[in-house]
Amino acid sequence: MKRYLSKGNIICGIVAILFLIMAAFYSEEATLTLEAIKEAIPVSSEMLDPGNDGKIVLVSGPIYVDGYSAWDETFDADIDAPILRRTVEMYQWVRYYDSHNDEYYQREWSDANPIYYRDNPDSKPYQDRKFYSEFTFGQYELSPEIVAKLERHGTWIPVGGLSSRTAERFGMHLINDVYYIFQDMQNPNVEVGDTRITFQALDIYDVFDITVVAKQEGNMLVQHRLRDELYPLGNIYNGIRDARSILDEEESEFAFGKWVLGGLAVAFIIATVLITRANAKYGTIKKAKGIE
Repeated sequence: MKRYLSKGNIICGIVAILFLIMAAFYSEEATLTLEAIKEAIPVSSEMLDPGNDGKIVLVSGPIYVDGYSAWDETFDADIDAPILRRTVEMYQWVRYYDSHNDEYYQREWSDANPIYYRDNPDSKPYQDRKFYSEFTFGQYELSPEIVAKLERHGTWIPVGGLSSRTAERFGMHLINDVYYIFQDMQNPNVEVGDTRITFQALDIYDVFDITVVAKQEGNMLVQHRLRDELYPLGNIYNGIRDARSILDEEESEFAFGKWVLGGLAVAFIIATVLITRANAKYGTIKKAKGIE
């Protein structure tokens, strides 16, 4: 059998096994998640029941987007939004590869950490981060992990979040809601090493009602690990939802995921078999010609 093995079918076989393992984990996650949602206790966001402490709850109610403040302590940027996002880009040399796999470099704005090339700096002066407000949902609070799930229901809008005093202290120029830090402040022409920082707020003003499935701890809704620190349960759904409608949506997503993983596994299994048969046929031909 060894003579029929090659790098190609070994790789395909390993990838097929990995996809099968992923599909098995995905099936387990689907089973545990759907069962947890079925057993979730439905409550209103305006009715906090201490008796549900430590249990999975399904909390529905109106969402109020005013009065929340997310704070970037580095730049003292205080934004009235559930989430504040800081994006840091540097003008730098970026590596690319052409169709012949030859390297070439060009200067551009990038949020990646600089590579070692020519006059690129060693690193960005600041890193990308997200900052979460202490978000309340009726009588409940949402943990940062749950607040992060609001992203799929909102849009990011750029904001000039710094006071003029803070911008001056960090040597920043505000241009169209973007803060620039130039190497040469007296001659602000873009050159390698210049930095620009964008602050964005999550806008969820189009969201009126939500349903949260999570674990209740005191008055906080938190993400819950379903098994051995795996499979986090804790999601936000748009609108007032019941368990049945959420289950239908989750079942559909899990079914699609399993079909995709299963299909990829089958494709690589077929590739492994075809490559093995091709190797066997080639070996037979060589043997018949007396090459071996």
